[in-house]
Amino acid sequence: KCKSVKFIIIPEGIINIGEQAFFDCSCTSFKIPKNLTYLGDGALEMSTLTTIQSESPAFIITENGFLVNTNGELLTAPDNEAIYFGGEIDTCWSINKYALAHSTFQSDFQIDLSILGNGSPRATVSVGSYAFYGVRCSERELHELTVVLPTKIANIGDHAFAESEVKSLSFLDGKPQNPVKLGTRAFSRCTSIESINFLDIFDEIPSSCFEYCTGVTSITIPSTIKNIGTTSNAVVSNY
Repeated sequence: KCKSVKFIIIPEGIINIGEQAFFDCSCTSFKIPKNLTYLGDGALEMSTLTTIQSESPAFIITENGFLVNTNGELLTAPDNEAIYFGGEIDTCWSINKYALAHSTFQSDFQIDLSILGNGSPRATVSVGSYAFYGVRCSERELHELTVVLPTKIANIGDHAFAESEVKSLSFLDGKPQNPVKLGTRAFSRCTSIESINFLDIFDEIPSSCFEYCTGVTSITIPSTIKNIGTTSNAVVSNY
């Protein structure tokens, strides 16, 4: 962590920046140099970052300000306003690790990922670990968000939506044909969840998946579930 760092100038000779390299710095802007080819997950995870520029052909800044690499991975977004997903995620197949952690979302109180990967040749799409960790709703009095998942979703990583204001999962165009892999603590401390009734896309509930979801009053475990994690916190623990 380097909160005292407010300016970072990357020389043109740098070609790789590792995971969380500038985590929690206090920069308001960042320019990617023209020779950079790799930017690690969470490298630009800064709550103060409002502007990202790229001189490298390996990275694209979309109309809504998202930083995407040419491999189709969404890496991050500036934290200057409530986030709204548009057509730019159509060609992305992955929301990478830490990509949108602690972001604020608008657009009818949804995190709409329904078109994620529609224009990608890949058969499946993925939400990385910590990708939406701690996300919030722009309407502060509501404190609840619905995540609209794409039919091609195959993996939701560890802590993907933990400590967020996510309340439920839904689909627009049908559910996945194959079970979705769910990471540990994927919804841990999501206190807006009241009813866990969206488990029919999974075949396993990993350990601590819903621990400290203190708002939960009912749980529906469908026949698709074959395994529940070995710890007492696998489904819900409020203690």
